Amino acid sequence: MRTKSSVLATSILAALAYGGIPAASPSGESEAREVRFFVYYHNVNGYVVGYKGVQCLLLTAAGEVPCGKTGEDGELIVPSATLFQPKNLAALFCPSDGARTCTALRLNRPGSRDVRELDVRLEMPEVIDRSKAGASAR
Repeated sequence: MRTKSSVLATSILAALAYGGIPAASPSGESEAREVRFFVYYHNVNGYVVGYKGVQCLLLTAAGEVPCGKTGEDGELIVPSATLFQPKNLAALFCPSDGARTCTALRLNRPGSRDVRELDVRLEMPEVIDRSKAGASAR
């Protein structure tokens, strides 16, 4: 299992590298041939756990196109040619159990084609009573 600190370090490096690990080839081309996604959540003990069976959908103006599901380890590899088609606006990662919210990644931002690996965190929705939020601070 990955710890929060190891994922945080990876996330910081990814942010410094325009959102992910940049690809490089001997010929000087920077575009990655495939993108590896690690989809995860934090368990109750604070450990990072790969999320099995998360559906990846490519969002287009016409609707959603299934792109694959994460495996046992929470990873999904998508060919860049599939991911970065001009019609694709975003990649949406949704757990099949519906227990967590979906996470969306825009595909048309500068530098996105240069990424070969991204960590995608799925959040647990939290319902709060805003009328009681911060009551002790008032």
